Amino acid sequence: MGQWRAVLNAPNRPRRTQWFSPLVALLTALTATVASIIPAGAANPGTGNASINVIKTVGSVAIKPNLALQFDVNASSAIPGDTLTYTATVTNSGSTMTISGAIRAGNNGNITATVADYYDEVEYYNSSNKTWNPVAGVEASQPGYTPVVRSPITTGMTLTLSPVVSQGVTYPPSGDPVLGTSIVQMATATWNYTAALTLTRNQVAALASPNVGGIRNVVHLEVTPRAASQGQPFGYKQDFTDPFHTQSAAAQNAVVTITPPASGAVRFDSSTTPGLASIAPGASVAVQTSYVIPAVAAKGGSESDSAYQGRLAAVNGSVLTASAAATASGPSGQVSAPNQSASTTELVPILGMTKSGPPTARAGTTASYPLALTNSGGAPASGLEILDSLPGGGAGTVSDVPASIPAAPNGQATATATYTIPANQGAGDLTDTASVTWHDARSNLYGPVSSDFKTNVTQSLSGATLTLAPTTAGPNVTGTSQALTATLRDASNNPLAGFRINFGVTGANGTSGSGISDAAGHATFSYAGANNGTDVAQATISVSGVNLQSNTSTIGWITPTQVISTSTVTGNFYAEPTSSASFVATPADTPVFAQSFPTIDFNPPSGIVNHNVSGVGTSTRPFTDVTTDLQSNFMGTIVAQGNNAQAGVGSMNGFDAVFTSTFVVSTAGDVTLTIYHDDAFIIGVGGGATRVSGVYEFVPQPSTTAFNGYNVVGAYNASGER
Repeated sequence: MGQWRAVLNAPNRPRRTQWFSPLVALLTALTATVASIIPAGAANPGTGNASINVIKTVGSVAIKPNLALQFDVNASSAIPGDTLTYTATVTNSGSTMTISGAIRAGNNGNITATVADYYDEVEYYNSSNKTWNPVAGVEASQPGYTPVVRSPITTGMTLTLSPVVSQGVTYPPSGDPVLGTSIVQMATATWNYTAALTLTRNQVAALASPNVGGIRNVVHLEVTPRAASQGQPFGYKQDFTDPFHTQSAAAQNAVVTITPPASGAVRFDSSTTPGLASIAPGASVAVQTSYVIPAVAAKGGSESDSAYQGRLAAVNGSVLTASAAATASGPSGQVSAPNQSASTTELVPILGMTKSGPPTARAGTTASYPLALTNSGGAPASGLEILDSLPGGGAGTVSDVPASIPAAPNGQATATATYTIPANQGAGDLTDTASVTWHDARSNLYGPVSSDFKTNVTQSLSGATLTLAPTTAGPNVTGTSQALTATLRDASNNPLAGFRINFGVTGANGTSGSGISDAAGHATFSYAGANNGTDVAQATISVSGVNLQSNTSTIGWITPTQVISTSTVTGNFYAEPTSSASFVATPADTPVFAQSFPTIDFNPPSGIVNHNVSGVGTSTRPFTDVTTDLQSNFMGTIVAQGNNAQAGVGSMNGFDAVFTSTFVVSTAGDVTLTIYHDDAFIIGVGGGATRVSGVYEFVPQPSTTAFNGYNVVGAYNASGER
């Protein structure tokens, strides 16, 4: 029978292993003859060494560019309003060369051969240094078997083998389809194969070089049983045309598609990016697009705080994912890169507020409400605005509002709301509500969210007092006005403002009115008196079941028949030593007694009072006032006395007297007063009266009376006396 034999390649060019038999026809005849003696598939263990003949065919060779895609975003986290910039970089990282064909192993020995090892590799011939250089390969061995010939390279190739059913050949039931294959004498095992070589940019450049003088696919099998001394010379080297000499390894007409979050795809091709028209091995082209994160929808008018905060929480921490894809054309059709994605975490500030305060407060006092603020979101909050409101349009004052609140977990801050409860606030619950709005770093507005607190208001009128002044007034001239002042104070004597106080007047000039107490607790009311007589006025207030009444005020009204008349005269009498020759009483002294008189006609000389039949004269003791009618006719007498003492006798043999009264002036103008006196006198008049003329001797300085401080309008005095 014929023999397989490997012909060594000439050093200057590649060759493939071939039959060393004169004619293929002869081999066929010999094979047929042997087959007639030993039928194919008949096992014959025989003796000696296993031997096979190996043939490999290359049916097709194809190349395609390898696309790699890198996809990045400029921010791993962002807030609404931020611009995300996406960059997709497509790279021609090399090529994949795919070789397909068949491998045949025919048993030309006298015993059954079992495949124990094989390798497949591709190599090229460098004409410059006249060497064969491996490109990629694979090798596989049965466990425990040591190969005689090792592959020059075992990386860069993926070999897919499919056994072809053949008589006399038993392929492995699983696992590697070659290792363990059993081939009886004269039988031939066949495997269809596809070898995929992943080539780097440098390998592509090397294969495309004009220095490449050839390229071949080498297969080598080793079988058992076979003596080590016999070697394992079973291989085949199949030449094929270098595809990189006839085809371009560039990625042509590349298309990159970027799909931002919640947005339409953005397509890039050679019309938008000229570099995508052709990407050489090792070259890259980058494209970019951007996406602005939309603002979170504003809080709805009927949306609850919890629902709104829940909506913000769903946004916070959500992942915004964009994707990118790339395709291109190669010599053997379209290629694509694995799709890529890039993600950004969206963050927002989420504020909550808890309001606390006093459980009870008194009307008219200021209540303070602490506000606890919490940011549970992933972004800082800034530009806070806090409003404090109450029913009826009232508003509190908010202080210590933080400029910003950091993101969780350190997002805590406080502020304070204060509200002065109106003094006339009714008793019961008062709800104080605070609301907050805030912004993020892009000035997006959030909120409002709110918190309220109920304070039970107690009425400040409990224990309060209401007084009315003056207690007495008049007699006033009819046609003029009388002012009344009510003063409202709480149980601690503090003025109460903002209360409506009612005034009621009964008598000759009955009327009513009201006023609002000011910061001093004062409310005023004025009314005109048209009728002679006496009025009684009183102030009242009623709030939330608390009723207060003031003291009464008595006001007298007259219609004068004279230009000037006097009211009741009040006399204060002071005991002094009989040796004193001057007026010595002071406002700090306490009078022995006080007494009222209708007129001042004490111990008048004769002829002064018409028809004076009392016998009272200048030397009368005790000191006695003679009363008269409007025409100065005698009416009666009044002794100056009180507190068991009489002026001018006994313990008050010596005395000082101070008389105070009110002039009722019907018409403005000059008035002449005639004063009868035994010794010195000083007369002062207040209320804006001014001196015109008359006796004015030794007037004290300043020119006011020692009692009451009235302007001195007349005096007959000793030097230095007051």
